[in-house]
Amino acid sequence: MSKALLIDLDGTLIDTAIDLVESLQILLARHGRERIDYSLARPAVPNGSAAIVKVGFSDIEDADEFEKLRLELLEIYQQQLTQNPDLFEGLDEVLQAWEATGKPWGIVTNKPRFLTEPLLQHAGINKRIKILVCGDDLAQRKPHPLPLTHAAEQLGLAPQDCIYLGDDQRDVVACRAAQMPVLVAAYDYIPAGESPADWNADGLVEHPSELLEKINSIV
Repeated sequence: MSKALLIDLDGTLIDTAIDLVESLQILLARHGRERIDYSLARPAVPNGSAAIVKVGFSDIEDADEFEKLRLELLEIYQQQLTQNPDLFEGLDEVLQAWEATGKPWGIVTNKPRFLTEPLLQHAGINKRIKILVCGDDLAQRKPHPLPLTHAAEQLGLAPQDCIYLGDDQRDVVACRAAQMPVLVAAYDYIPAGESPADWNADGLVEHPSELLEKINSIV
């Protein structure tokens, strides 16, 4: 039986895609480029800021110039990130039920802390979590297992006593290396051509309301 729940942030706990894509649109406008269709940019969101910039600036080959654009995107997003973020429907009720058991839950994300903390404060989650591990807290990020093993250690638990919910294959890779059970949040966008059923997770969560049932089904 799992003693703690660890959750990814973007695309698993909170839907941040609208604000991330709008940040790209602002960046494009600043540099004299046309807006692009949301459906073209949305697939890049799970892969981070560099992938998002690449959608609108695929012609930029100079690494330094591209990095300046990436940092500019993050500066814009820092101002945008509280415009439209929402917990996925039904997830707050599930987390309240988990909290009622007295078991801790927390967040392990690749998102940098300077973006994560204001987002969690805006969503009213910052005082509910027992552990927060961000992408710039440690020497390694997911898919390396260190963030997960560190989170478990901070909770005073073995990795095997925790369970992780993520939305990307790298989450599964990290959990397998950490020997931590893992579920895939299949209720958010999954890129075309990818099948979470092939990621070697312990189960798929098609809707947040299924989460506790899926956790309890893992022996």
